Amino acid sequence: MAVSGLWEWMRGYVIIKVTGRMLERFVNAAASQHIDLSDLVRVGEGAMMARVSLRGYLQLRPLLSAFGCRASVEMRGGAPFIVSAAWRRKAMVVGIVLFAVALYGLSSVVWTIDMTGVSPERRARIVEVLERLGVRRWVRRSSIDIDFVRDELARSVDGLAWAGVELQGTTLVVRGADMIMPQRPVGHIDLVASSDAVIERLIVLAGEARVREGETVVSGQVLVAGRAAAVPGEQPVHARAIIRGRVWREFRARTPLEIEERIRTGKSSARYLFTIGALRFAVGRRGAYDAYDTEELVRRVRIGRGGPFDVEITREVRHELSLGIGSVTRAEAFALAREEAASAAQRAIPSGAERVSVLEESVDELGDDLSPSAVSVCLIVETIEDIALMRDNVSDERGE
Repeated sequence: MAVSGLWEWMRGYVIIKVTGRMLERFVNAAASQHIDLSDLVRVGEGAMMARVSLRGYLQLRPLLSAFGCRASVEMRGGAPFIVSAAWRRKAMVVGIVLFAVALYGLSSVVWTIDMTGVSPERRARIVEVLERLGVRRWVRRSSIDIDFVRDELARSVDGLAWAGVELQGTTLVVRGADMIMPQRPVGHIDLVASSDAVIERLIVLAGEARVREGETVVSGQVLVAGRAAAVPGEQPVHARAIIRGRVWREFRARTPLEIEERIRTGKSSARYLFTIGALRFAVGRRGAYDAYDTEELVRRVRIGRGGPFDVEITREVRHELSLGIGSVTRAEAFALAREEAASAAQRAIPSGAERVSVLEESVDELGDDLSPSAVSVCLIVETIEDIALMRDNVSDERGE
């Protein structure tokens, strides 16, 4: 039977079974004396179950005798019985309390400090800074000012691009990234042509111009020259300029009118390759097809923390192919060849280039019987783009 309220649970209650011939008169007498019998249920001829508080149960004794009834306690519940049971097991209660206190105490301190993203040299420096700030194992989590520690690491550790500090349970996680310093050139910098072009615009910011606008240049030719240091300790002059040139690029593609068709027949075979360290073995069969294509799915399972116990599982599926010869029309062949040439142009031309014109040519190739056998497409793309390419001139600095 359910407890009706928290107050009744605090006072304690019992569930009793009352037997006798005058149960109705017994219940009425209990009600007249304000003894609350709740959850009354008949459980047979001359028997019923009820829930009553501890105080009420003690007050029922005279009424039970008066009406010839007997009561037995079927179940006890509430705080008084829990406290009584705990008092009889003092050692267990003390152990539970001590365990709870120890668990709370251990969860309120830092057990480990984890660092990711930093080199070993800077890792040692970070440990020094954390020690200076009093951040170490077994310190209270509440005593760590995360924002202050993060700012102090960024300020005190040289070569650290950024630092992040956070508490994850009992672990202090320090994340960082080493600063990547740009390499300084050994000698002075020249600007050379990245490709064959005609100079369209030339604005020299530093250095000496070696070409003029309208002049044709070849790939690798010096456009603006820097200057080596005249005396030891002097900084070299690095060439800087805005140089845009007119560049022509040619892209070709060819599509035959008869092409090979590769159609899957529906037959396939699968096998699994297991790689454990240097050991490699296969399970399954590999289909002996004259023509096939292969699909592979690789999955790596880590056992432990890396090492020779990592398992790599590769599922290799072979699909049988039926080969045949299919034909396409000249228009279809031209479209395929043009798309291939345009894709090659898209990959080769720099993103910042300005396309000026596209010249398109197509040629029908003839076979041995003088009938068309293929279509060739040539795209000549004219662009205006930045053609300046920096080159470190080491030889002049070394006097070679």
